[in-house]
Amino acid sequence: MGTSLTARKIMLDDNFRYEEAIASGIVSPGMLVSYDSDGKVLANSEAGLACLVMVAIEDSLVGDLITTAYAVADLVRLAIPRKGERVLLRLADGETAVIGSKLVSDGAGCVKVMSADSSAVVVEEVLLAIAKEAVDMSDSASADPAAFIEAIIV
Repeated sequence: MGTSLTARKIMLDDNFRYEEAIASGIVSPGMLVSYDSDGKVLANSEAGLACLVMVAIEDSLVGDLITTAYAVADLVRLAIPRKGERVLLRLADGETAVIGSKLVSDGAGCVKVMSADSSAVVVEEVLLAIAKEAVDMSDSASADPAAFIEAIIV
């Protein structure tokens, strides 16, 4: 089911820009987040669209794990990874990614596999990362937590 939940950190490389912001909703490490109009962060709601790749990371300063969510009004630790950096992202329920899958925002803080092109439908999604491992969430239910997937930022 993807990277083990015993992993110790979201950012697997240490060359990212660090930020902090107050949570305006529940935010979990590994989620893509964005700023709201008050400068607080919440799960990124732009499905498939261009967005700043900003990821909530674990609060290791107080011993929290990557599975410990931030509550509303908590101070959220954030990473803005550079191109080529390895990061654990949350893969949306129902998704199946293989090594090399192109990942985009699902509009709920997770990533999903980029839609396949078809002649009937033109899908314009913005690539955020490439899967570095295979993760199968196809049998997951909405009650399941999203699995982590190791990805490389593009």
